Amino acid sequence: MRIGSLFSGIGGLDLACEQAFGGETVWQVEIDDHCQRVLAARWPEAKRHRDVRQVRARDLEPVDVLCGGFPCQDLSSAGSQAGLDGERSGLYSELLRLAIELEPGFVVIENVPRLMHYRERLESDFAQAGYGLIWQPCSASDAGAPHRRKRVFVLAVRGLAGFSQVLPEPSRARSAPAWPTPCARDYRSGKGFTAATQAKRQGSPQLPEVAGGCLNPRWVELLMGFPQGWTNPDEEPEQHAWPMGRGDEQAHHEPPRLVAPRSVKNRPARIKALGNAVVPQQAALALRSMLPSTKS
Repeated sequence: MRIGSLFSGIGGLDLACEQAFGGETVWQVEIDDHCQRVLAARWPEAKRHRDVRQVRARDLEPVDVLCGGFPCQDLSSAGSQAGLDGERSGLYSELLRLAIELEPGFVVIENVPRLMHYRERLESDFAQAGYGLIWQPCSASDAGAPHRRKRVFVLAVRGLAGFSQVLPEPSRARSAPAWPTPCARDYRSGKGFTAATQAKRQGSPQLPEVAGGCLNPRWVELLMGFPQGWTNPDEEPEQHAWPMGRGDEQAHHEPPRLVAPRSVKNRPARIKALGNAVVPQQAALALRSMLPSTKS
């Protein structure tokens, strides 16, 4: 199956779709320069485009699967909460437009749990385009990650207009003490996981290991389910397991958790990209859960 990717970032959702559908990513749309370089290194054969607002169906090869996690800033409880009509999250309309223009068999959407507040709108929008929707709330910890990162995944299926189903969240697979979920602001020197506020909301204390230091992107890559070196276009990635839980002895494959400021090339860009990324194993778990429902 041929896969087209919008808001591609560093390709987390692309990896999950390739695994779940047994497909190949043939084009990607991503505006960030560093992410573009990462995508070029990891998918050298795929075509790349920059601005989702400017691409049209005539610019893109036909695909069987269209995937994308449009910006969440206006949906997130930490953002403006302007919703699907906000400046950033309003790019949902571009994803919908391209789904209508391209008519793929499947559309895969990823976003924060507050997207569920707009369930009626999405179901109406996609029903008019001939799609039914399956919703799957899922946390990264459900896939074994040592952090929660709650998200919702939506599978739009062409030919099932009017169909709607919300699946229960998979049972959590990991009980080890969780790290805070990375976010894009964690690149700031001396801030560690910006999570001073996030940690309070989640009831978890600030991490002494990162307070006052700079996060190592190689360690955050593992935390987010990517091979070490994935966000460095000049490096050949090495696959490793998740980092150990908080308070556990560090595994031999884990790099140091702190780096000196500015000691790693492109560290801010890499941490930003990882903070915005989709955990591939989490998305693949959600897709494996949703796909059987398309045959009902």
